[in-house]
Amino acid sequence: MGILLRAIVGPAMLAVMSSQIPVMFSSITQALVHVRSGKLKMIAVGAPKRSPSVPDVPTMIESGYPDYLMQVWWGLTTVAGTPDAIVARLHKTLAEEIKDPATIKRLQLDAAEPYTMPPAAFRKLIDDELIKWKEVARVAGIKPQ
Repeated sequence: MGILLRAIVGPAMLAVMSSQIPVMFSSITQALVHVRSGKLKMIAVGAPKRSPSVPDVPTMIESGYPDYLMQVWWGLTTVAGTPDAIVARLHKTLAEEIKDPATIKRLQLDAAEPYTMPPAAFRKLIDDELIKWKEVARVAGIKPQ
């Protein structure tokens, strides 16, 4: 997925930087290097609170769009039917790694805010996101291909 996103986002960023298109939506992580170099200006973030990586950039909510919320997140998943004990062990190992100062520092360099949630809460997040984006696609008239 990361390779696919880079393949899509890269040309779009180039189009913004060369003024072929005026604006685009991207993750902070993907845009930050261009923002830091002065090639892009970040207008707003889609998270409910400002990002520590760009604290002077307002949220979309602060910018007058109270219903706008779109965050990029990454998560670890495994095959359906994986025994609960293995899921719990994977979660514990990941949660410990994310607390490591070196891991935190590396993630924050790329504007990622590390956190963990219990597997059931992550499942709910995925389910809620699917409902949200299916509705967005329906309203926009986007059809599966």
